[in-house]
Amino acid sequence: MRYTKLLQDREASVTMHLPAPLAGLASELEGVDVVTSLDDRGKEMDYGVYPLSLPHIFGTTLRSIPGSCPYLSIPADRSPPTRVVSVIPRHPRAESRPRLGRKSATRE
Repeated sequence: MRYTKLLQDREASVTMHLPAPLAGLASELEGVDVVTSLDDRGKEMDYGVYPLSLPHIFGTTLRSIPGSCPYLSIPADRSPPTRVVSVIPRHPRAESRPRLGRKSATRE
């Protein structure tokens, strides 16, 4: 998301395809023209690029990471969340595996 302004500076029209919960955040980014959900990909593109490829494409070094912080903000019409919900599904066997910091029932 830090590279949207650089892409727009090179006269690219930036369209982001994101999960619905993230679409509101991306709509406030500088350099983003269109935000669509992952289910709504109606517009054809001339080129597509994975976001994690952009640092290599732009020749980014530690000293040239683009953007000012913070670059994400909560849209004005939404209040901050009161609790955080993970959007990453848990592994089905996560509860049956030993956890760090918890004593195992079989060990003493």
